[in-house]
Amino acid sequence: MKVIAIPGNSKKSNEEWVVDLREGLVSCFENVEAIHYDHWKSNGEMDFEDEKEKVRRILENFGGDYVVIAKSIGIVVAMKLIKERKATPKYCIFAGCPIDEEGDVTELERNLEGYSIPTSFIQNSDERFIKPEQLEKKLEELGVKNFRVISGKGEEHAYTVQEIVEASQRMNQKYAIS
Repeated sequence: MKVIAIPGNSKKSNEEWVVDLREGLVSCFENVEAIHYDHWKSNGEMDFEDEKEKVRRILENFGGDYVVIAKSIGIVVAMKLIKERKATPKYCIFAGCPIDEEGDVTELERNLEGYSIPTSFIQNSDERFIKPEQLEKKLEELGVKNFRVISGKGEEHAYTVQEIVEASQRMNQKYAIS
């Protein structure tokens, strides 16, 4: 099974993290691709459409079944591709879902409406966006199916490689992926 890891936006907190995550996932998957955003090199703004296209091309080249693991803005990229039917993962693991429990309805929320791909959402109890309990309620309101919300082990908007690897192992076992 193949996997793509799509990190959060910030170079400071995600560039090294996605490399470490890739190394951690090697024990769970036959092929691990990790996205490195172009704006990390230029120190400019993220070009969402260019990065989405980069992910789409990697997934297209995978062929066969694959898994998507994403953090923060990476979830937005993944969900946009899924909604556009340009990505059909076997399952997903999303860490640090960037939904503001008090804010306006976002494009991410619209893309999550009726979502049914098996997904583990890892959300820290002190997450700045939305707490695990509120995320679970929000997902139910959006009609999301086949999901589980896991309270994360990290702090604020940081997610550990270990908890994502453990979630991958559980999902691989559940879906008989070796």
